Amino acid sequence: MAVIPFLRHPLTRGVDIDDPNTTVLRRQIIKNKPFLRSLYSEWYSVICSRLPVQQDSILELGSGAGFLKEYLPQLITSEVFPLDGVERGEDATALHFADSSLDAIIMTDVLHHIPDVELFFAEANRTLNQAGD
Repeated sequence: MAVIPFLRHPLTRGVDIDDPNTTVLRRQIIKNKPFLRSLYSEWYSVICSRLPVQQDSILELGSGAGFLKEYLPQLITSEVFPLDGVERGEDATALHFADSSLDAIIMTDVLHHIPDVELFFAEANRTLNQAGD
């Protein structure tokens, strides 16, 4: 569903939602708006409090505009396109990780961008360490 144009931030009006430059603009907006940065900080604190005890290998899908790595320095950041400040290019439906190699997968505002969520959930199931079950 498209965002109603008048609700978009002025810097992102008229730009392609999936363009890497749009993600750079979003990162700038979040960084420079204290209220938005505060909301993200609160959200990140909640996420961190819910992570498994074992935190050696945590993947964030769709890291582009955010700053979760400030809260989790060991976080593996990823995006579907190359982007400064993001470590890996990853397709959520074909993750480049071995079976049972991840302790957690984190996403914020990403699931609706994944074209085949069933395939993503199969990949998440394959790559997540199930030892804690």
